[in-house]
Amino acid sequence: MVAYYLAISLIIILVICFFITKQDIIHPTIAFTAPFTLAAIDLLYNINKWNVELKMNTYYVIIGGTLVFVLATFIIDIGYKQLRKKCQNIKYKSDTTYKYNMSQINKLLFLMLQIFTFLICLIGVIKVARRFGVSGNISELIAGYKNLKTFTTEDVGLGKFVNTLYDFCYASGFVWFYLVAKEYIFKKKWDKLVLINLCLSIAISLEKGSRGGAIALLCSGAVMIIIFWVMHSKKHKISFKQILLIILAASLVVGMFQTIGELLGRVSAADFGDYLSVYLSAPIRNLDYFLNNSFASADLFGKMTFYHAINYLGGKLEISSWIYELVLPPLRANGFVTGNVYTTFYAYIYDFGYVGVPILMFLMGVISQLFYIKTKNNTKYLQRDRINIWIIIYSYIFYMLAFSFFSNKFYEGIFSIQFFKYLVYWSLIKLFLENVKIKIF
Repeated sequence: MVAYYLAISLIIILVICFFITKQDIIHPTIAFTAPFTLAAIDLLYNINKWNVELKMNTYYVIIGGTLVFVLATFIIDIGYKQLRKKCQNIKYKSDTTYKYNMSQINKLLFLMLQIFTFLICLIGVIKVARRFGVSGNISELIAGYKNLKTFTTEDVGLGKFVNTLYDFCYASGFVWFYLVAKEYIFKKKWDKLVLINLCLSIAISLEKGSRGGAIALLCSGAVMIIIFWVMHSKKHKISFKQILLIILAASLVVGMFQTIGELLGRVSAADFGDYLSVYLSAPIRNLDYFLNNSFASADLFGKMTFYHAINYLGGKLEISSWIYELVLPPLRANGFVTGNVYTTFYAYIYDFGYVGVPILMFLMGVISQLFYIKTKNNTKYLQRDRINIWIIIYSYIFYMLAFSFFSNKFYEGIFSIQFFKYLVYWSLIKLFLENVKIKIF
């Protein structure tokens, strides 16, 4: 019965947030609660299969944490209203101010860089995989490389130069998606070079065998599309028909999830529904198992919550105890595999106990709402003929919030050197596309 209480409670919270935010589906509260609600509903489908018997402490953790997050966003919103009032006299720019005149040469040069990166990365992955005895077609070699990187302690890196190019080209994908979305929403046109660059960025993100990067890019791109739609239509509400279209688009993307995995060598005997449930609702079941069974506690402050930051500092400061792997034991339920992810709450409780949930959820709400407000103000009052970094940043934060039902994406992402690299890369790409003029005689 607790699983039903959880699903119903999350639906109620989601509906309340939906109307309080005036149907703003990119609001942080919607980003966090909507995926969790879907996960809780999907869990009902698997109750008998997994023999799910959620305990009340799991219910209190998820619902309590969600309410604290929602409360934090509303507190920040109320506190920020006075600052927003100062901007009310600034007029919203009309669509006629929209310009888009970036050099095709710059886009072409970047395209050449991406082709080079794609090839050198693919060659590196194949070489490493074959060096460790992996054979087969490209999909099998990529899958083999992914397994080597995940399950062995061997050095399977592609080198600093290739990894930097990989990260840079992947980060560029957010800028290309921004430009594709803006051009289509405002002009109903496609720039072929921009679109090809976007496709290459997505392809590069898949070369190491992980789908996470491509999912982040697609999720962030969807947020950008909605932001530009609001800017263009000047409507701050979304209709039921448009919600259905968004759900349909999301379903198509989700439908490709298993297919992409198979192309990357991840073959599964499970049908699509069971396959998806391992990623969607199993984390809630796994969290329940963690909360009600004996697990090792953290021996280092923030070990799971700030994993990427601590590992980076450990490497730079040469502190071996700060270099470690995440503690994510794979689980089974009633004989079925339920994976090794436990929602975002697992990390907080593992590191700080139950008290960590309200503290870290409140902080998450504060940070995400501040970024949201900054982004909304920028979309209203800044010129729209230039790349707006704030839109890109918030779209990425939205992705991290949306996947909190899966794992600790938010704190692993925000407090990481990778995020700061992305900020630098986005700024450099913006500078190159907007300000660098290259002439070919």
